[in-house]
Amino acid sequence: MDHNLLRTKTIHFEEKYFYEDYRSFEPTYDNQWIAAKAISNDFVTNYCRVIKMDSLGNKLWHTDLNNTEGFFLYQQITQCPDSGFVVNWERFKDFIRDTFPSTHTLTKLDKHGNILWERRFPKWDKKFIVNHFITNDGNILVYGTDQNVRYTKYTGAGLLMKLDQQGNVLWDRRIIHHTSSSGHLVFFSGMELQNGDLLLSGDVINMDSTKWSSQDFWLVALTKDGCYYDYCDTTMIISPRSTNLSPDIDKEVPPKFFSCNTLIQDKCKLVSHSFVLSSLDESTLTIHDLQGQLVLKKQVYSFPHEIDFSPFQYGVYFIRLFDPQQRLIQCEKVVKMGE
Repeated sequence: MDHNLLRTKTIHFEEKYFYEDYRSFEPTYDNQWIAAKAISNDFVTNYCRVIKMDSLGNKLWHTDLNNTEGFFLYQQITQCPDSGFVVNWERFKDFIRDTFPSTHTLTKLDKHGNILWERRFPKWDKKFIVNHFITNDGNILVYGTDQNVRYTKYTGAGLLMKLDQQGNVLWDRRIIHHTSSSGHLVFFSGMELQNGDLLLSGDVINMDSTKWSSQDFWLVALTKDGCYYDYCDTTMIISPRSTNLSPDIDKEVPPKFFSCNTLIQDKCKLVSHSFVLSSLDESTLTIHDLQGQLVLKKQVYSFPHEIDFSPFQYGVYFIRLFDPQQRLIQCEKVVKMGE
């Protein structure tokens, strides 16, 4: 893999916007680029836009998926085997006018940007899509959280849904694990293994308002049909994901310290997005493999700090960061992939 920087380009076209957000920026089969972004002219007129660019970043075409009132979040785009594209996106309205303000949509476009179909998940269905990927058989697997879980101790289950290239639902799963504490279950990352089985990870969020809102991290292995294996328990719960670093941290969003994506190849950068780490004299970094074996332990004295995964074999690894008092700050899962 060539890590040399060939060129840089500021992606900015002739339109002038108050706000732009590239959430998804991916290479295509023809060595060009496809991007999905949310843009805003003001606080009322907003768009979710898909843009196709050549290899140098020049715009070839764009398609607006929606331009109604509201804000657009979590847009993610992937190319399909037929050279078309699938994008999931969320239209968000404020809570003042709506108890469940977001509508999640899955849209299929052809290779020229024409919309072929849309499948919407309305607010009353309580299905919230985080991301998706294309399976080896060419179908679409979406994941996130499903809050339509009555008569259980959970406020949300892990959502897993498989659709064909025409948008028809092949199966729909709600994943709940009996050993985790009550809370909100959500998938944030997923991948398909070589044998077709599925590996997903996410959070178990504590919804008890009387306690500090810590998060467990869960890793789930499922069959290609989204079911648990019959012969073993294939869910791992790592707790806690974060630790109370100050008396008022429950009033804040727990800081994120890892800038790497869930799926990596060689490098993962450890950064400080908060004053919390900048004040630490010495932190401890550990990396374990999927079997729980310690493969790396080192002291970190400054940030940003780059982690070199090149000596490691392909597979799943857990990165843990501890403060000088050996309190767990964060645990993240990464998957080292080949080129």
